[in-house]
Amino acid sequence: MSAVLLRFKLLFLSFLLPCVVFGADHCTDPDKYTIDKRCYVTDEQKKQTPYNSVAALLRKPEYIYCTGTLVQWDKIPYKIPSYNDKFSSDDIVYMVTAKHCSDVDDDGNPDKILHIKLQNGSVFDVDFVVSGNYDLNTGTNSYNDWAMYKLPDVFINDGVEYVFADSNGKPDDRNISKLGYGTLKIMSDQDIQEFKEKYMLYLIKTADIVDVATKPSNYGFHNNGLVTKNNNVVKFIDNMPSNYWLNLFADHNLKMSKCKFNDNSGCHIWSADSGGPSFDNRNYLVGVHKTGFATIGGSYHARSGYMVPTGEIYEQMIQNMEQDKKQ
Repeated sequence: MSAVLLRFKLLFLSFLLPCVVFGADHCTDPDKYTIDKRCYVTDEQKKQTPYNSVAALLRKPEYIYCTGTLVQWDKIPYKIPSYNDKFSSDDIVYMVTAKHCSDVDDDGNPDKILHIKLQNGSVFDVDFVVSGNYDLNTGTNSYNDWAMYKLPDVFINDGVEYVFADSNGKPDDRNISKLGYGTLKIMSDQDIQEFKEKYMLYLIKTADIVDVATKPSNYGFHNNGLVTKNNNVVKFIDNMPSNYWLNLFADHNLKMSKCKFNDNSGCHIWSADSGGPSFDNRNYLVGVHKTGFATIGGSYHARSGYMVPTGEIYEQMIQNMEQDKKQ
């Protein structure tokens, strides 16, 4: 399915059912959720720190496509004159996300304005400030895949909730919680088994099973899971009944998982988690999610990939400011 058709399908189905009703997960029924260990963020948690600092990035009218976090830096680089208007006040709050989430109009540059929605239901625009040098056209410099936007003062003065971003945040052994609006439903072990069985039935009808047995990777099999970007798996997903597809791939509820800062293999992500936060036990933002493994089942199930540590973002931000100062 092309990116344009996929976006159309997502938008169309979001009008039919904008939010999937959630229930059981690893937190409520761990015995049935031994592979996918994410948990839904409850309505009560959304009122608390750090969950209330998580923002949904919107394509109008209200389709969630990425995640961001409202922050203040624990150190403000206000001594750089050319950036005084952006960093000189303790009242300024920023929205941090992945840079690849910033180019909604697909022109190869960060949009000057993004639309976000907070946990309290407020929807408003944020203004571009600075980004890393991740190349939106080629996907290179992925370690610099971050962007920062400024919240309007009117909302800041109205009691917007935010957390501190750790200017020294670098991977270590601390425990982290990774949050985001990744659209894959939290799958029970039974859900995963059912998905695999449906795919096998599809292959029996459409493929040479001998070839599948001798060349499983050609059909998306990897570490007892299925890689959803494999061409054969893509065709299977494209031909799913709409209700099944919608239930599985259009869950726009806020979710979280836990792992170590230096080992993301224990955290889970999916499309729309991009730009989402990793919080430590101080509730500080220490990382911004950028990539993951689009696999269902097995040891790589919805496995989190790389994130940009906030310490690196802070260093890059200072470098960008210094360069601008010299120009």
